[in-house]
Amino acid sequence: MKLYFTIHCRCYYIEHKNFINMKIKEYAPVIIPTLCRYEHFVRCVESLRRCSGAEHTTLIIGLDYPLYDSHKMGYAQICKYIPTIYGFKEVIVHKREYNYGPSKNIKALYAYVYSISDRCIYSEDDNEFSPNFLEYINKGLELYKDNQHIVGISGYSYIFIKNDINNDAYPCVGFSAWGCGLWRDKHMRYEDIGAEMFVKSILNSWKKSFRIFKSYPTWLNACLTMFFHHRQFGDHLMALECLLYNKVTIYPRVSKVRNWGNDGTGVNCKKNIYDFQTQQIDDKYSFEYNKDVLQQSPIHIASYMKVSFIKRVVVLLRYVWYRMTGKDLFNIID
Repeated sequence: MKLYFTIHCRCYYIEHKNFINMKIKEYAPVIIPTLCRYEHFVRCVESLRRCSGAEHTTLIIGLDYPLYDSHKMGYAQICKYIPTIYGFKEVIVHKREYNYGPSKNIKALYAYVYSISDRCIYSEDDNEFSPNFLEYINKGLELYKDNQHIVGISGYSYIFIKNDINNDAYPCVGFSAWGCGLWRDKHMRYEDIGAEMFVKSILNSWKKSFRIFKSYPTWLNACLTMFFHHRQFGDHLMALECLLYNKVTIYPRVSKVRNWGNDGTGVNCKKNIYDFQTQQIDDKYSFEYNKDVLQQSPIHIASYMKVSFIKRVVVLLRYVWYRMTGKDLFNIID
């Protein structure tokens, strides 16, 4: 028996191969919130259906109700498409009777899926998946379920991260919600005390705030935006959890997800960034984890993200102004 030590966990391996050969005993349900982006939604579901393991997977759709007339055509197309979906173990549709809005719709999906399972896979409706996406996520959810330092399994890997990583998966200080696996019983601090109090506790601490600013100023700017506009950016909250409390997300070396949402149709991403739509993703149908994934030093997403000097100054001024006045500098600028 060979013993491996890591800073996060202690693992025992009997086999001498480089991979952990494991069968998936439990397939996590997949939750997808949607409303009216018909083409995105169909692309998302059809790519998921082609994944290995789809036939063992329960698909749970949260179909929100139109708020504006512009939503109605896409909504009607999705309503017509949903009954034709096949290839999954089960398709469950939560059709909202009134407009929940993105946040409430997502929270309701999580509440439901965690009432029937201790894990789930979350995706927005604008993702396209590799054939081994479900296998990669489900094996990761089982393999790292007892490691409290791992907050999730990300299916997406950023374009700007170089392909000089030794293994097919690696730990990363950061989080991407573009197709991810999560556990019900791994409580994050922002869940325990509430997102607003979590963000406020960060902003009221010079030490925490400057640690975030030093790593990646945009994350501090996101904290200010969440606080002043009473919003929640789940991926930022999880990334902050990683940065401040010695946690990581497992990322794939080759992305299992291509995101189409940076075309101006989404709620958050309004810019047209077509590099995401042309990103190469894995074309394999199977995936095995390397034994020494956690022996790698975690990659910090922030080290790959370049922020201009001017933007750094603006974010710093916005934060200092908040600490001095309790107000948002951007309101004065506007």
